[in-house]
Amino acid sequence: RSSDLIVQIMKETLLLTGTIKPNNNGIQRSTVLSNDKYFDPEYRLWEYFSTIQYYINTQLFDKIIFCENSNYHFNNWALLEQLAYDKGVQLELLQFYGDEISIKKYWYAYWEAEIFDYAFKNSQLLQQTTSWYKVTWRYIIKNIDQIINYHQKWSITTFFYKGWGLAQFGVTTAFFKTTQAFYEEHLYKKAVKYIKDTNTRFLESVFYLLLKDCLLNQRTSWKTKIVPIYHFFSWKKAKIEVYKARLWLLGFWPIASILESIRVAIWYKI
Repeated sequence: RSSDLIVQIMKETLLLTGTIKPNNNGIQRSTVLSNDKYFDPEYRLWEYFSTIQYYINTQLFDKIIFCENSNYHFNNWALLEQLAYDKGVQLELLQFYGDEISIKKYWYAYWEAEIFDYAFKNSQLLQQTTSWYKVTWRYIIKNIDQIINYHQKWSITTFFYKGWGLAQFGVTTAFFKTTQAFYEEHLYKKAVKYIKDTNTRFLESVFYLLLKDCLLNQRTSWKTKIVPIYHFFSWKKAKIEVYKARLWLLGFWPIASILESIRVAIWYKI
């Protein structure tokens, strides 16, 4: 449990990213799921509230940033600020309208890469730290205390996870750790440019192709002995994520991302 390791772990910085109202920024609802509560902004807001609350209560982080790209009003943010204050956590909210045209054209890859860059450029709390963890959407990393402890024990300052087998050609972007210097050198503005230059829609492919030659020294890592355990609030999404995680560990997910990595590498001679 997180509370068992609080005295051993130095406090870290966490960047959470998300979209409260998807069709505010060019990502349109599926016609099949258009009435599903998964797309209800108030329901999604509650999930984001609960996720941020969870990470505040772990007491593993002294700085938490939430960067959101639909600019939807976060009407109960003051409650989180009070909780964070009581727990000794600095909390920051960043909101903006994502580039609708680019999101429609490049889809998920641009959507998330744009959020990363916006947070990197505009977050005051990120500028006060040397490294940070990033978690996407409403993911709860149930064993994040063990992962942080492992990284600190072995002085791993930068961590991006890729799977086994064919899945090694994609890097998961839902959860990673980076230093400010590493992100600026290898990913800031470069991922967005790469997406546009190669017309790829899978950020996992972009990260893999940008980072495959630089995560080689002992203080960086592709893998960990502790595999992240994900929890997702939406039951439909959670069920999907369980299947995806199983396929990832077997080395067969995401096939589309894998094929995209191979296509880009061959076509652009990377």
